[in-house]
Amino acid sequence: MRLYNSFTRRKEELPPPPGPIRMYVCGPTVYQRIHIGNARPFVVSMWLRRWLEQQGYEVTLVENITDVNDKIYDAVLRQCGVIRAYSLNDMLEFARGLQILPTPKGENIVIVTGAGGSGVLLSDACVDNGLRLMSMPPDLDAAFKKFIPPFGASGNPVDITGGEPPTTYRNTIQLALDDERIHALILGYWHTIITPPMVFATLLSEVVEEGRQRGIQKPVVASLVGDVEVEDACRYLNEHQILAYPYTTEKPVAVLGAKYRWARAAGLL
Repeated sequence: MRLYNSFTRRKEELPPPPGPIRMYVCGPTVYQRIHIGNARPFVVSMWLRRWLEQQGYEVTLVENITDVNDKIYDAVLRQCGVIRAYSLNDMLEFARGLQILPTPKGENIVIVTGAGGSGVLLSDACVDNGLRLMSMPPDLDAAFKKFIPPFGASGNPVDITGGEPPTTYRNTIQLALDDERIHALILGYWHTIITPPMVFATLLSEVVEEGRQRGIQKPVVASLVGDVEVEDACRYLNEHQILAYPYTTEKPVAVLGAKYRWARAAGLL
């Protein structure tokens, strides 16, 4: 019998019996249903073993159950410090976000939103991206309550409600930026007449820039939901190096999550 030798890249005659001959064959994955391609190595390897034994060879055959799954690729990428993206759009947004967002100094994240639904969606996105919402200390909770209406929520997320003027956004964002226990800020804006999109974008860029001038460098991402005016507001914010995304609560958190994964892999957290 002649078998292909992958080392020499040619077919070679088997040495005469008794050998020994050792065979190793990969089997099916345990994570998916078996298919005809998985059955082939079993059939061929067992047939070859029986034939070789009949010819007088001593044969040892090992067949495994393949433990190769997407989690293996994730583990390899993490060990190499690679941030994985599952779409072209994610890859481009992650690449931009890694450059623009400052490196966080800790894991404490606070959400400030003008709508409870936005706060829930942003919180879910944090869980999906391995981000930790900060447990609100009593003194910080009390500080937020000074700026929001009684029917708002001062926990995390901080829900200032949808009927608040620009000063409420400014004060709560300023507080979150100034407190050293908060390491990153996620903003959820919903279009209102009282605080139109461009008003929100302008005040946010001013507050962040004032913080930068005072040496405050925290990751800030924003989700803006409303009519087409939020697109202009997002463009304005991005021009001012603040990552903002219209019509989505998932994308800004995913980009922030990519920055955190990079910082952890680099040993900066």
